[in-house]
Formats: sequence, C-alpha cells, structure tokens
Amino acid sequence: MKSVMMIGAAALLSLTAVANVHAGDPALGKTAYNTCLSCHGAQGQGVPPTFPALKGMSAEEVVTLLKAYRANEVDSPMAGLMVPNATGLSDDDINNLAAYIATF
Repeated sequence: MKSVMMIGAAALLSLTAVANVHAGDPALGKTAYNTCLSCHGAQGQGVPPTFPALKGMSAEEVVTLLKAYRANEVDSPMAGLMVPNATGLSDDDINNLAAYIATF
C-alpha cells in the first residue's frame, strides 16, 4: 500500500512539473507583446488575411509556434517576418508571451 501511495505521489508531482513547463507571467508578456501589436492587434484579432489572429490560441499552441519560428522550422509566407522576431526570444520570453496571448 505504501509503494502505491509513493507511486501516486510521484505521478502527481511529475504532472505538476509538466503543467508548469509553459507557465509564464502574463504581465511580462503584455509588455513584450508591444512588438506584436502592429500586426496582430491589441487583442490578438489580427488583420486578416495578411496577419493571423492569435485570439483563441492556447498558451501551449503559442509556445510551440514561437519556438518553431525561432528555430526557423516553419515554412509559411509569414516566416520571413516571424523568424527574425522570434529569434531573439528566450524560453521565458516565449512563455510570458504565451501566457498573455492566452488571456485574449
């Protein structure tokens, strides 16, 4: 019984760690988002069809996409604009932006 409880506790701790991997600070993300405003709008509404909306994206989706742009792994018409913007972002910057964008 004791080993089952230990396994359960370990599983819970690992799930908590995974959940916090992308935890960011929305307040810091809001400040960083100033460079995104002109294309994606104040509330992430975008300027279709040229600039896509970010509103409705989860933090995980934003993190995945920004990291892919940062690594120059996205083949899209927007890559020419997004790769240079994402290249200078740290993991913390990306997590903070994602946390803020997820609030839209």
